[in-house]
Amino acid sequence: IYIKALSTESIERLPVYNKAAWKHYNTNHEADDWCVPSREP
Repeated sequence: IYIKALSTESIERLPVYNKAAWKHYNTNHEADDWCVPSREP
């Protein structure tokens, strides 16, 4: 298990197996999430 300290390096990317799952990656996020930061603190 590798733990990343910086938020830019710790974003988890799951494998995309089909087009239905790919739509979730292309949507705009309404608010910041703990795993998808829009900017550094």
